[in-house]
Amino acid sequence: MSQLYYPINRNIIKSAVFWDGLEKSMLKTTKCENNHTHWPPRTICPSCYSNTLNWVDLPLNGTLIGWTEVSAPPEGFPKNYTVGIIEIKPENVKIFGRIKQIDNKKLKIGCKINIEFEKDSEEKFFYFTVSK
Repeated sequence: MSQLYYPINRNIIKSAVFWDGLEKSMLKTTKCENNHTHWPPRTICPSCYSNTLNWVDLPLNGTLIGWTEVSAPPEGFPKNYTVGIIEIKPENVKIFGRIKQIDNKKLKIGCKINIEFEKDSEEKFFYFTVSK
């Protein structure tokens, strides 16, 4: 596996809709009948407990609300990688992921972030880059 870091795997999200979306470079999640959008995708809304959920596509950009560089990773993870949390509007969901292709000195809370995709030998997954 060339990408050594996945924040979510098939044991956490078991829906084929989510994983098929990633294969098409789409980020899918669930939204309930009362307009609550969830991350990660759910089978029951944690806000209103509705079990009437539909799949929606999330925008592939957001705003950085926090980040850190991991310099002492767990065994099996690469050394010195950066992770962040972005907020995606208008859905108001917060997503955790790896930030790539950036000098950390250029990262600032509030900067615009793009969600991009890459495929290793096993899975296609998303990562974040700073908007130009």
